Amino acid sequence: MESNTSNHDDKIMHCSTFDELLDVEYGKFGTPEREQFDANAAAFCLAETLKEERLKARLTQ
Repeated sequence: MESNTSNHDDKIMHCSTFDELLDVEYGKFGTPEREQFDANAAAFCLAETLKEERLKARLTQ
């Protein structure tokens, strides 16, 4: 198991862009794992934007 972790860590250390890191962590663009990550990230960003705008408008939940 340690060699698997070491190989993964090596791949991460050789990433030079954020897209490469996402490929290592979540799979290439278009794979189900990457699509799920992208959907979760978009939902998180939308929720955070909504919270910020509600605070600016002084609205409570």
